[in-house]
Amino acid sequence: MNIRTFKESDEAGCVAIFNSIDDDFFAQLNADDFRRWILRSLNTDNHFYYVVEDEGEMVGCGGFIIREDVSEAIVAWGMVHPDHQKKGYGLELLEFRINEIKKRMAHGKIVTLDTTQQTYEFFEKLGFKVVRIQEGYHKKDLHRYDMALDY
Repeated sequence: MNIRTFKESDEAGCVAIFNSIDDDFFAQLNADDFRRWILRSLNTDNHFYYVVEDEGEMVGCGGFIIREDVSEAIVAWGMVHPDHQKKGYGLELLEFRINEIKKRMAHGKIVTLDTTQQTYEFFEKLGFKVVRIQEGYHKKDLHRYDMALDY
């Protein structure tokens, strides 16, 4: 497995992974929102995006934003293709991103994310705490879980 910085030629592969994910995970968003976000990582110094490859195949992707003005990093758009889930890629990618955040924000900051009831327990295992739940935020039965990790 290899995690590397996103490059423009990865756009189609990342969008294909996005499109393979069940609508319940990114209910209000679409591929154009995602595409704009990942391409922004090519031109700014506070957006970062990465791809996960295994034996030359792109299996996942994810990024983060650093907001120095409020001492916060926001973990965003992390996903693993359904054919490759439950193999440890998501965990490796999240740990990688947290370590990258720590390198860039060296002294005790907050890492935040939002997720749903389907995946919040994954993040709890790594020390994230639920700070707010908004029922029906994404759609009737899909709630938003805001989570934070202090380090």
